[in-house]
Amino acid sequence: MNYFLFWNGLFSLMLAMVMGIIAIYLGFNAFKRINHSIDEEFELRNNNIAVALVSGSFIISLGILMKSVIDPITQTVFNLVYQYQQLGIGFSDVFSTLGIVLLQFSVALILSLATLTLGTRLYMKLNRQTDEITEIANNNIAVAIVVAAITITLAIMLSSGMEIFLNAVVPAPLSLNENLPY
Repeated sequence: MNYFLFWNGLFSLMLAMVMGIIAIYLGFNAFKRINHSIDEEFELRNNNIAVALVSGSFIISLGILMKSVIDPITQTVFNLVYQYQQLGIGFSDVFSTLGIVLLQFSVALILSLATLTLGTRLYMKLNRQTDEITEIANNNIAVAIVVAAITITLAIMLSSGMEIFLNAVVPAPLSLNENLPY
């Protein structure tokens, strides 16, 4: 068994889980603030399925968009550990790389929240026949399903652009990919 791969895989799994939980928690709280006309916590406790559908779709959409940054971050950390262990890179390289990783995560989270919110709100503005927020607050499941589908579809369409934009704004740290043990 390759213990280097095992421990790095375990660490990468834990890192992705922690970053995912942070993104979901912050995303859900930001979504609550964005939709200030609906008290999500109250509505969820009172079995408002429409609110649950829209909140859940926002979290799924956030996951789709954040995957485009969490995968490269775990790969960067893997490469960093290997380089530190095998090539003897310095602490300054380690800390600068970790700083870039945290910056990538933060920018991706903010950008994901902003684009999902803006895109969903823009659709709601364009569709003047229905007041989606009021309908969702009134537990209109049909409207919630449509808004959820719009949010998830928007995330799927934005995901590749998000990855390209993040690479342009916060470039990934240079890493030596040759001779990695996988």
